[in-house]
Amino acid sequence: MKKEFIVNCLNKLKDLHFKRLQVYAVGIDLLNFENCEDLLIEAISMLFENYNAKGKLIIDDIDWWLYENVKKEITIDKKVYNVAKTEDFVDWLEESYKK
Repeated sequence: MKKEFIVNCLNKLKDLHFKRLQVYAVGIDLLNFENCEDLLIEAISMLFENYNAKGKLIIDDIDWWLYENVKKEITIDKKVYNVAKTEDFVDWLEESYKK
C-alpha cells in the first residue's frame, strides 16, 4: 500500500510538472507558482526507513527523478539501475534507503 501511494503521488507530480512546461511553452510562467509540491515530496521522503539520517538525499533523488530531463539511470559500483518507470524508481529508493 505504501508503494502504491508513493507511485501514485510521483506520477501526479510528474504529470503536473509536464503540464506546467506545456503552459510555459505558450508564454505563461507557472514554474515558480506557489504550490504544495515541495511539502508532498518531503512527506513522500518521510515514508522511507532511513529518513531521519538521509532525508535531504531522498528529497534530492526524488527531485532529480521528477524534474531533470535526463536518462533515468543510476550507476552505483558499476551496477546500472534503470529507474525510468515510477515503480522501479520507488523500488530503488526502498532498497537504497533501508541501509
